[in-house]
Amino acid sequence: MPQDDEARRFEDIVADLRDEMPVAAAPHHPARRRRMLIAGIICCLLAVVLITLGGTKGAVLAVIPWLTGMFLVVAGRPRA
Repeated sequence: MPQDDEARRFEDIVADLRDEMPVAAAPHHPARRRRMLIAGIICCLLAVVLITLGGTKGAVLAVIPWLTGMFLVVAGRPRA
């Protein structure tokens, strides 16, 4: 029976952590998804500006904000 006690204690700990976590910090919360989507769009626009104004060096540096933006856009989309 020690495993049952440990499982019950673990579930209690997880429930307490869920109660302490703010609702807006939950990964599935619509406000968080919206912020991620907006941040991703801004990163992608920054990459376009770097490519436009920075020439070759700007195009090379634009890879980082572009990839970050794409990750945030995909993560910010609602799941089906």
